Amino acid sequence: MRIKVLKEWKRYLPTVTSILNDIFKNCKIYVIGSALREAFHAKSDVDLLIICRERPMMREVVTALMKLEDIGIPKIFQLHVGDREDLDRYRSLGEVVPLEELLPPEENLKGRNSASSDKESNG
Repeated sequence: MRIKVLKEWKRYLPTVTSILNDIFKNCKIYVIGSALREAFHAKSDVDLLIICRERPMMREVVTALMKLEDIGIPKIFQLHVGDREDLDRYRSLGEVVPLEELLPPEENLKGRNSASSDKESNG
């Protein structure tokens, strides 16, 4: 059952993106890890890397996870937070893809028209 949900992870991205952008303002969100290769197993998750000028507080991460759970998003997303230096480290370890590049085209345009332009200068 979990693998089936994991294989459908992209369908949750518009909602996940909206919630994360509301909580982590002026930050850039990336997808990292095995989800990019669709290499799932029973204990897999979808790793999201949130990069801000200053490392976000853990309470923001907890708030985000609680909001995702409250609206029924499956518990398949794991949040990693950091700053620009952390982004460079993750890039050296493997593929890092901006979350907005994985959104359906119509959702990608919505994101770009809102807070995305000032976030891009940060990440």
